[in-house]
Amino acid sequence: MHWLWNSIALQPANHKKAFGFSLADVLIIVAVIVVIGTLLVPRLLRLRLAADEASALDSLRLINTAEFSYSARYPDRGFTCTLASLVESGNGRDRLLDPAVAGGVKDGYRFLLANCGGMPVTSYLVTAVPTAPNHSGVRSFCSDQTGILRYTADSATACTANSRALE
Repeated sequence: MHWLWNSIALQPANHKKAFGFSLADVLIIVAVIVVIGTLLVPRLLRLRLAADEASALDSLRLINTAEFSYSARYPDRGFTCTLASLVESGNGRDRLLDPAVAGGVKDGYRFLLANCGGMPVTSYLVTAVPTAPNHSGVRSFCSDQTGILRYTADSATACTANSRALE
């Protein structure tokens, strides 16, 4: 037992291993995280922008389909000029349009029905404009009774029936 005591006593006082990171290690890790962040954040923002624009186009297609269904269901009225009219009350099976779209704002885009004319209504123009231009979308979209989807390259410019057709 005397040999054990001597071996313990002969150990230096600072024998314990130091655990943790040095300042240089922390700075290198932070630098790597910053570089990765600067590479990924713009790409993620562009993906979000593309997803919002794709959602707006899908919503315009749904609104067009709902307008044609409404017109077929109520031929004496023709098309409707309010998104709320496309959400039928009742058992849910009569619903022509998702209430989220009929609310007028979805995924960074504001939807508006306008330019309704005649009785029965024979024309309409539905527009999709970014709620935050250049952040939720860089293009405005629209469609009318022809069902052709159109766009403007500038989110601040309103889309009209004379805008470029989406290919």
